[in-house]
Amino acid sequence: MAHLPELALIIPVFNEEQRIAKTFNALRDFLKHAKISRLDIVFVDDGSRDGTVRAIQQFQGECSSVRLISYPDNRGKGFVVRKGMLAASAPYRLILDADMSTPLTEFEKFIPFLEKAPGKAEVPSLQSRKRGTVGNSEKDTLSLRIL
Repeated sequence: MAHLPELALIIPVFNEEQRIAKTFNALRDFLKHAKISRLDIVFVDDGSRDGTVRAIQQFQGECSSVRLISYPDNRGKGFVVRKGMLAASAPYRLILDADMSTPLTEFEKFIPFLEKAPGKAEVPSLQSRKRGTVGNSEKDTLSLRIL
């Protein structure tokens, strides 16, 4: 029997109120079809001044696997990504931009590798074939790096 992986999605956000609904829809779809045993969704707010935090709090009411970490001041994407990675507890962690420039369906291509080797130091990464573009599944290639 295959081992289903546990996954954390780290989503840094800053003033994403206008596009966060697209993120929620993508997460809902992923939750319906994902072949994983546990999913943690960690939004890390980097001092948003719009309704981003309020929207995430509403989404938390509908999805119990959502956590929100919020900082009052803008500290930069690197800071919030690091904080999200440290706060996550799942062994596999995926960083996603809130605009879903890389669709969650791309991650599903890695699940067979994670099922075969649970706990190994294999890191999935998405690399673009065309310089300067990421997120277009026709041009992107998936790779598995061994650490």
